[in-house]
Amino acid sequence: MLELAFLTRDQEYAERFIRYIQNSPWQERVLIHRFSDVQSLLVFSEEFDSEAVFLLDEEAAELQEKNDDSKLGKLLLTDMPATDKRETDQSPSDKSEHKRARWFVLTERQDPASPNRLFRYQPVSELLQHLYRVGRPNHSAHLEGVTSRSGEKPQPRPAAVIGIVSPYGGSGVTTVSCQLAGMLALRQEKVLYMHLDLYPEPSLTANVEYDFSRFLYALTTRPEELEGSWHRYCGRHAASGVYCFRAPAVRRDLRDVETAHLNEACRLFAGLGFETIVLDLDAYFLDDLLEGRLAHDECWMILPWSKRDLQGFPALKVFAERSSVRCLLNHVHAPAGIGVDPLPEYAEAVLPHVPSLREQEDPAKMPDARYSSVLQRLIRESAVLRGGAEIHG
Repeated sequence: MLELAFLTRDQEYAERFIRYIQNSPWQERVLIHRFSDVQSLLVFSEEFDSEAVFLLDEEAAELQEKNDDSKLGKLLLTDMPATDKRETDQSPSDKSEHKRARWFVLTERQDPASPNRLFRYQPVSELLQHLYRVGRPNHSAHLEGVTSRSGEKPQPRPAAVIGIVSPYGGSGVTTVSCQLAGMLALRQEKVLYMHLDLYPEPSLTANVEYDFSRFLYALTTRPEELEGSWHRYCGRHAASGVYCFRAPAVRRDLRDVETAHLNEACRLFAGLGFETIVLDLDAYFLDDLLEGRLAHDECWMILPWSKRDLQGFPALKVFAERSSVRCLLNHVHAPAGIGVDPLPEYAEAVLPHVPSLREQEDPAKMPDARYSSVLQRLIRESAVLRGGAEIHG
């Protein structure tokens, strides 16, 4: 088992990091020690120097490295690889004393040339694998069960892109999108929700520096910088664990969003390790979905009960019968006894009507047990979402 000493002042990140370990096969391979101050970490390092791996955030590391008299700063400098070493006044005995310690720093930007500096926004599973292989190579044999059988690091699977849309307003697209993203985030590390509907206001928003309009501007003018700065535009909704954006101050700015922007954004976040991307789409994206211009793995089309036959929309009816399209009927405004009426062949489920998410105290909370049951079944039956065996309501 790997002893991991973890120092960070970002309590939210620490809690998610530890929760992932506790709910994954890593719980049998990693014993984590969490610290909030440097002094207690140093005391621990003196006792477990030969066994533990040390991981600290960039803020704490920079503070210590700037202090020439800091013991932790000296440890950081002497433990860096040859490309990162800087001149210090340490004696050879000081260096040999801590030569077996492995110190790693969580950084905001990727730096492949520095194995001791780890990109904090990569999936926790990949970060832990790196700690095993670089920090404690003798422990690599213990990774059976969390890596591929060959022992090689598994390639990240492409993100599943789920587009949720309706040709009718008020059909519950935003409700379904938010609840689906929230349920997936219970077990997946990184789930992204993108609200692209002019109305209603998004229920899941992030407290980040820039809003969605600025993200689009960066995506079109300097996309190469977003890999290291995406967290300034996209953050985690604390209650649900879903990553999302801050809505633009002027809602009509969403009219400037083009399909090419969405395809590029999905490629960006898939490359950053996101497992599922849920697109809450406005009706005007339907044509692009029908014609295949908007890249997606699965489309969930929501229809109000009274419009379930898609009369007057022959192209949509053909689209609804595709294997990659899942048609859901919303019980809103439906009469009593709907179970007596036959369902269209392409309809997979009937969603019970629930109050608007804006009327709920906590939009991340599942509003109805029946609603939860329907979504869980749809996730389990989805080949794109890998069966949803890990999803628990």
